Amino acid sequence: MEKLTALVGFILAISLGLMALSPCIYAETVVPDNDGDGVPDDMDLDDDNDGVPDMEELIYGSDPFDPNSYPVVEEML
Repeated sequence: MEKLTALVGFILAISLGLMALSPCIYAETVVPDNDGDGVPDDMDLDDDNDGVPDMEELIYGSDPFDPNSYPVVEEML
């Protein structure tokens, strides 16, 4: 999920001894990083940093966003 942040400001133009204020809009796309590791969530292979890749957690039924949730793999005899 992307979040769009927009700031509205003014540019002060000084030309030929005249001053003018011109409105401007600055927009930036901010991508969430829920675990704060500097890797955006959409590119992070281990969102909760528990050492188990998100895809593996999903396959085995654990929560890829909860570091205390680990996949349970049943032992095959």
